[in-house]
Amino acid sequence: MLLALSVLAAAQTGCRGRAYNDVYLENMAAEMRDLEDQLYEFDYEYQLLEQENNALAAELARLRTDPQSQTPGMLPNSSLRRTIPESERAFNPNPLDDTGNDSGEGERRSILEGRRTPEQSSLEQGTQRERTEAVPPRLPPNPMRAAPNIEVPESLPPGGGTSEGTTSEGTLPNPNNAGFHDLPLESLIPPMIEFDEPTMTLSDHGGVPSVPENSLELNLSRIAVPTQLTSSASAPEDLPQPEPAVTDLRVVEMVIHPTLSRALNLDDRNDDDGVYVVLIPKNERGQMVPVAAELSVVVLDPARDPKEARLGRWDYSEEQVRELLQPMGNRQGIHLTLRFSGPKPLADQVIVFARYKFTD
Repeated sequence: MLLALSVLAAAQTGCRGRAYNDVYLENMAAEMRDLEDQLYEFDYEYQLLEQENNALAAELARLRTDPQSQTPGMLPNSSLRRTIPESERAFNPNPLDDTGNDSGEGERRSILEGRRTPEQSSLEQGTQRERTEAVPPRLPPNPMRAAPNIEVPESLPPGGGTSEGTTSEGTLPNPNNAGFHDLPLESLIPPMIEFDEPTMTLSDHGGVPSVPENSLELNLSRIAVPTQLTSSASAPEDLPQPEPAVTDLRVVEMVIHPTLSRALNLDDRNDDDGVYVVLIPKNERGQMVPVAAELSVVVLDPARDPKEARLGRWDYSEEQVRELLQPMGNRQGIHLTLRFSGPKPLADQVIVFARYKFTD
């Protein structure tokens, strides 16, 4: 029985302790706010006194330099120091105190004050009265904080609302218009958020499906798959098919690339200095054979005499051909830059002979 009473007393003490701490924190916060207000007011009073001091110092310096001057100097502006009315001389009570109770016995005090003797109460009242009389003037009202009932000019930019609060099609009402406040609240329908049904996702443990915990996880768990790629029947027919692997490595012909091969101009003159040739070694199936070998190329001018028709000869080793060979892509072939070593061609086209020689 004694143990039960002890536990009950401890529980009640803990509850009262928590309530005491809450009230203590609230009183501390209220007193801090009161001290901050006093600090701002004292700072404003200090600025006024500093301005008055500067004005008096300037007037004193003027009188010292020219004491016979009759021109009035800069006098301190006493209007800056506001007289404290009687209504403001009362000290602002604590916001947590009970302002409705005017009796001294029932007045709630801060728990930080503790119990006071009559001598301490009279002393504190005198100190509080002195501090109340020395309260500096409050800051003047900010002119930027105007009343909400500001007259709005009737002229509005094009596309805006009229003075009666009505708007043209496709525009929103002006919030500053008086007609905006006359709109019924029933017509202002807030946007609705549509929630999708959660989908079952596989968890990381044992593949057991689980429901996403929030909308973000729900959106991340969904992956949009194009419908045209979900089945092979709906796939487009014009997709390029992969080329079969080259199994026949026997070269039966050498083909010049019709679009990549062209004349070559290596200087600023109008005549051509050489040709750019792309040779493609192919097998019987018409596939390119990506195998390097020794290469010899001769270029002839059909407009000249056969004895003088040679424009140049170029020989390449197997290693050089391997570096010039591009086995993949739309630029397959052996890319050669051939500069004429003899006279310039007279014909518009030249004849190219190529020999691809394997060691076996």
